[in-house]
Amino acid sequence: MSALEPHAVRAVLDALLPRRTPGATRAVLGAGIDVDHALTDGRAFLGSVAEHGWGTPRWPREHGGAGLDEAGADRLQTIVAEYERPDLYPFLIGLSMVGPILIAHGTADQQRRHLDPIRRGDEVWCQLFSEPEAGSDLAALRTRAVRDGDGWRIDGHKLWVSRAAFAAFGLLLARTGPVEAKHAGITAFVLPMDAPGVRIEPIAQMNRDEHFYEVRLEDVRLPDANRIGPVDGGWRVAMSTLERERASVADAGVGPEVVVALLREHGAVDDPAWTSRAASALVAASLPAIGAEVGRPVGGKLLLAAAGREIAALARDLRGPAAAVEGGPWSTLDLTAPSLSIRGGTDEIQLNVIAERTLGLPREPRAS
Repeated sequence: MSALEPHAVRAVLDALLPRRTPGATRAVLGAGIDVDHALTDGRAFLGSVAEHGWGTPRWPREHGGAGLDEAGADRLQTIVAEYERPDLYPFLIGLSMVGPILIAHGTADQQRRHLDPIRRGDEVWCQLFSEPEAGSDLAALRTRAVRDGDGWRIDGHKLWVSRAAFAAFGLLLARTGPVEAKHAGITAFVLPMDAPGVRIEPIAQMNRDEHFYEVRLEDVRLPDANRIGPVDGGWRVAMSTLERERASVADAGVGPEVVVALLREHGAVDDPAWTSRAASALVAASLPAIGAEVGRPVGGKLLLAAAGREIAALARDLRGPAAAVEGGPWSTLDLTAPSLSIRGGTDEIQLNVIAERTLGLPREPRAS
């Protein structure tokens, strides 16, 4: 069955899921979800569509994906969005980032061990990149991996790690060269999150969510078989991962029909002031997809983050000041929206990336 045959896709999904209620909001980057239910329901859904590759539409067919191009994957996503699909945020790192990284950079043994459990939802992954002194400046990371016989000894401290408490594995970046080597001295590893020496501590958030954690690594031992790519070649792995993360991290979970329903609920659908604000945010949210279609995918995360913040502000202004603390999806969005400009790379870093890599402008002087 082709995933590009809408009637055939809907026939399968109709047997699995109810249709989505028009105007219903979705969770925002996993905020506010019941993790236990999300894991159980997400695994059931991913297992049910695994034979079609619909959980991993852009993975190659030989690795269990649907083998679709970007346009085909977008069409499939549009169809799936018609249904009350379980929130797959707990699985996002594995499906969208780690899987493609292992396909591109992993060994045959790593692919055999992890790809099928990832696509079926049996393995949840986290991403161990940011550190207290290396957030947006990832090349400044100091977690150290030292050769230890035929393996490695890892010591360090990671911060803002989503899903760490319920992840089976983490994609770890560690320094294997001198700090002065910056980008050239980093290596990527597969880290079992239950390995001796891994300590996980929750970080409280203002949106009442608890999916961020600190992870401390104290004398953690890894075999060399857990290394992804060459020694000191982890920057290439990191950049491949961040490109995928930035494409998804600013999704506010709010489509046009949800915003229109909000305007109708508050009697503002015919008010030019409110509809102009809504239209501006929704146009900004659509531009990354349009840019990708014409081969100019520039500034997607910036636009999506700005759109998410504007939609959150619109909802707050319509619903009144108490909306930020009364609970529910709009309150969660309001309290989560500020983070869209930080996670996955700050707005300032994104502007530098566009200036230097796309426009070819001189690099900004870095503080010594």
